[in-house]
Amino acid sequence: MHRILLLGTGGIAGHHVEEFAGIPGCSIVACVDQVPGRAAAFAAVSKIGESFESLEAAIAWGQFDAAINATPDGAHMATTLALLAQGK
Repeated sequence: MHRILLLGTGGIAGHHVEEFAGIPGCSIVACVDQVPGRAAAFAAVSKIGESFESLEAAIAWGQFDAAINATPDGAHMATTLALLAQGK
């Protein structure tokens, strides 16, 4: 099973959840959003087990294999580099 972190719970995030649900062997296990409460609310609606308010907290948790970077374009570079530095 490939455990996926969803980084960003804005407009496109729901589409990612729907699409990954149809891929055998993949499961979105956690989501992250820096807006307080947003990741927790999205996780509850989307039946995602874990939620975090920072990428650093999700990386410290570490129980994912790869990530979907659904952040705004301006945040992609920094967040992608942080994930790559951890081998994600």
